[in-house]
Amino acid sequence: MASTQSLELRVTALEARVTDIEDHFSGQLHSLRRESAATRLNLAKIMQHLGLPRATEDEIDEVLDTE
Repeated sequence: MASTQSLELRVTALEARVTDIEDHFSGQLHSLRRESAATRLNLAKIMQHLGLPRATEDEIDEVLDTE
């Protein structure tokens, strides 16, 4: 059976790996959120300019239910 010290070293190494992964993905998520927000804003501006109505909650639910 592994010693307590050995387990502590393994946990410490695992924590470091998890932190690296979280740091990487938090940056990626931030970039994706910004890109998504920009896309939504640009699409809303185009739709408004063309006089098109926004999707209703029911329409959105219907699409999500079919996926």
